Amino acid sequence: MRKLIAGVAATLPLLSSGASAQWSTDPGANLAVATGGDEQVLCKTVSGPAGETYISWFQLEGTGGGANYNLWLEVLDRAGASMLPGGGPIRVGNRTQGTSLVDYDMIALRGGGVAIAASDTQNGSDLDVAVYKVTRDGQIEWTREASNNAWYEPDPRLAELTDGGIAVVWPRLSSGAYGLHLQVFTPGGTPRLAADGVRLATGATTEAPAFQEVVASDAGSLIVSWARDTRQFNSPRHVMARKFDAAGAALWGAGPITISSFSVPIAHRPRLLSDGEGGAVLAWHDFRAGDRSQVFVQRISGAGAIRWAANGLAVSTSTTTSRFDPAIAFSPEAGEVFVAALERSINQNQRGLMAQKVASDGTLAWSGSGVQLLPLDATDELFPRVRSVAGGGMMVFCLDAPASPLPGNRVIGFRLDGAGSSVWSQRPLLVSSNLSVKGRLPITSLPDGTVVLAWEDGRSGGTDIYAQAVNPAGELGRPACPADVNGDGFLDFFDYSAFVACFEGQGCEPGILADYNGDGFADFFDFADFSSDFEGGC
Repeated sequence: MRKLIAGVAATLPLLSSGASAQWSTDPGANLAVATGGDEQVLCKTVSGPAGETYISWFQLEGTGGGANYNLWLEVLDRAGASMLPGGGPIRVGNRTQGTSLVDYDMIALRGGGVAIAASDTQNGSDLDVAVYKVTRDGQIEWTREASNNAWYEPDPRLAELTDGGIAVVWPRLSSGAYGLHLQVFTPGGTPRLAADGVRLATGATTEAPAFQEVVASDAGSLIVSWARDTRQFNSPRHVMARKFDAAGAALWGAGPITISSFSVPIAHRPRLLSDGEGGAVLAWHDFRAGDRSQVFVQRISGAGAIRWAANGLAVSTSTTTSRFDPAIAFSPEAGEVFVAALERSINQNQRGLMAQKVASDGTLAWSGSGVQLLPLDATDELFPRVRSVAGGGMMVFCLDAPASPLPGNRVIGFRLDGAGSSVWSQRPLLVSSNLSVKGRLPITSLPDGTVVLAWEDGRSGGTDIYAQAVNPAGELGRPACPADVNGDGFLDFFDYSAFVACFEGQGCEPGILADYNGDGFADFFDFADFSSDFEGGC
């Protein structure tokens, strides 16, 4: 008997996609997700519970006054092939966007599929917020307007609450109506709150909070972080946070918690991650030291208690260099935070990349200055990205520009163990060796520890979307040992028993899937493929 996991949906054709392809093992020939025609921009990527990868983007379509950025989505199986009927991708929405964009958000849902929130001009030249729910097989389950008014409302952020509600938080940045607003939809798309959402208690109504992030907390609540006030150049852009229930009522004390009383730079978005215990981890950079930027991290409990140094823990004790643009990952196994950041000379004409591990007690684990991944030199680096590794350690990725100051980027990566030592023999690992203008670089992790990166790429003259899978062994494409389903580095009885238990419906351990071959069904072929890989060894 075949247990159906993915259904069937109609799709709209795109000029070209990587639908019939699979993950490449060649850094010079990455998977083409969306190419040809007009530009494809603002890609996002998340992974689902069955090991599928979702990649979204906006594509400019039409000409002249009819030109519009439309939202598209591709769903890839673990091999990198499209899971959508007809080979995908699908157009999620063609609501009016015009020819300019602001940022948007996409999250994977625990039951499969994704939610996407984006601002548009469907109801007027101001921006309103729309939310889409799309199933794993490409069915657009529903589209709902979170707001419809005369105010300017860009840049929404999403979280799936513990009770299954889909929360969306966005800023209202029109004079006289400032504030962050919340709407929550049921899994079926019914709004729980009033039309246009509710204003969250983030502080004075004369301030314009923005650059918010949101994560789910306990009992259907959520934690929101933001830059305090963005109205003017010298406004106090302090890093703030507060916990709210699903109705938007504040849960922490008499006012928001000041994570840092030092302003972050204009357009800087503090990072926010759940710690899996109802609290959160934050990271940001600021210039409290004058002409030198520093990266700081903080952990806050589910009760709103600051756990580390007031105003944030500096990730390096060095006073001779600056650090910018942090990326963070949290390891729930040991309560550790992994950080990567761009490192610069004070005058910023020398550039490098550093990493640090922060122990659960808020101490720096990899010496005061951390680990130098790339030395200071004339090569530019951009967009650091981080993922923790089961058993300890981290993977770090970024763009570099080896021909600096000439344009053209590669995608490169590193892996460090729990002590900060390099794991991969190739340092850096070439993920994309094609020297072309690249951007964005969102990252996601599959249940087996493989990471998927996507990026905007100009190798063909336009702006296209490419992607690449990298397994924890530092190899491009498939996992180095796919039958090691529990990811402990050994192929043994425990892998066999764990897969059989999952396949027979006795419960699946984290990261183990009955749909071993990723074809959308749990059936004889999955058991046969697993048995073949297991008997073949690694």
